[in-house]
Amino acid sequence: MKIFSFFLTYLRIFLPPNIFWLRNRFNELPAKRLYPNYVFRSWILKNYNLHGINLKDEFEQLIKGLSEKDIELLTTVLCRIQIILENSSPYLDLFSPEEEQELIRLRTLRRDQTLKLGTNCYKFKQYYLPFPYIDFSVIHFQHGISRLKRPEYIHKKNILDVGGFIGDSILVFSPLTEKNVYSFEPNPQNYAMLQETLKMNQIKNAKTYQLALSALSGTLELSNDGSCSTFHSRSSQVFTVPVTTLDLFVLEHHLNGIGLIKVDIEGDEQNFLLGAKETIYQNRPILMISIYHNIQDFLRIKPLIESWNLGYTFQIHKPFVEENIAAELLLIAEPNYDEL
Repeated sequence: MKIFSFFLTYLRIFLPPNIFWLRNRFNELPAKRLYPNYVFRSWILKNYNLHGINLKDEFEQLIKGLSEKDIELLTTVLCRIQIILENSSPYLDLFSPEEEQELIRLRTLRRDQTLKLGTNCYKFKQYYLPFPYIDFSVIHFQHGISRLKRPEYIHKKNILDVGGFIGDSILVFSPLTEKNVYSFEPNPQNYAMLQETLKMNQIKNAKTYQLALSALSGTLELSNDGSCSTFHSRSSQVFTVPVTTLDLFVLEHHLNGIGLIKVDIEGDEQNFLLGAKETIYQNRPILMISIYHNIQDFLRIKPLIESWNLGYTFQIHKPFVEENIAAELLLIAEPNYDEL
């Protein structure tokens, strides 16, 4: 028995992880799946370098006022990041059995419910998309909308979708408001597919802009990487795109009555917030801000919003949608509805 156990452990370290969806004949428990460390490690070394970070002070500031469940979630994410940074093993056991079962369930759902209906036409649930990329955090988990205390707050207000990608968020947001969804997507290739998404789903209350929102106005070089296009150099294909601040956009378009702002712009979220402070102050919208692209966003976006003293309360949303440690970690900030 000991020899067999040692041999299985040896195999788990040196062979691909997909062979370990096996049942242990000796105890009738499913074998754990191991994951290739290099897949996580390269991304985390680039984006979650903890050198120079006063983790104790910043983490304590981050979790202030959060629920015990949210604190546990953030702690788990950081613990797994530290395991990867400190471990040179080629394969790691990172996820709980419950998480692994959720991965299987979602993979099966993606496989069995993504229907190709023609060239550049795919159907998932009630939605049509021009590209066979189903972002479960958007289409299935719907940005955590169900966690809002007062979702009716946005029914008669405009919604801003910052980082529109191919328009999947518009599909989720469009039915939530009697007003408009304003979507901003600077990547011309993504923007073209966004237009196709609106056409295929007959969305009537969306206004779209091939424009980036940040802290300053002008132009910036956008590195093309599909859903992960970024101002931080990543690929050889680069677009020059127009950039403005949300505050200037709102002023120039006489836009008011903003009820929700969702932001997922690949690590430029803090710059967006700096250019949106007046709009947020005047409208007190619900905020859904991605905080997973780098350690600075992870630790500092919530304290930044708190420093404005606008009375927001916070919760953390993270659907377990893929084999990634921090992906789709979302900060949900809600205003004090009773004071509005």
